[in-house]
Amino acid sequence: MAEVTTLTGNDTRGRFTVISAGTGQADNPTITLTFNAPFTVAPFALVNRNGGDQPAVLPRWTTTTTTLVITFPGAPIAEETFTFEFILLG
Repeated sequence: MAEVTTLTGNDTRGRFTVISAGTGQADNPTITLTFNAPFTVAPFALVNRNGGDQPAVLPRWTTTTTTLVITFPGAPIAEETFTFEFILLG
């Protein structure tokens, strides 16, 4: 199980923290952010993750006109905290 803290920012940039807690987390978990106002074309995204003891495990992401989906490849380690920041251009 993991918990996502309150998102700060807006549709074009923001920050949130994921607290990875307990065992039994599925591989390749995703976080989906839905935009308040859809873009006319899928925006270009930059995503940064800080924290945790797996610095070589980089997130992957995709965008649509209405969402940003961030994937953590592999299995997250319990009791870790990760801060994500994103910027959308488009």
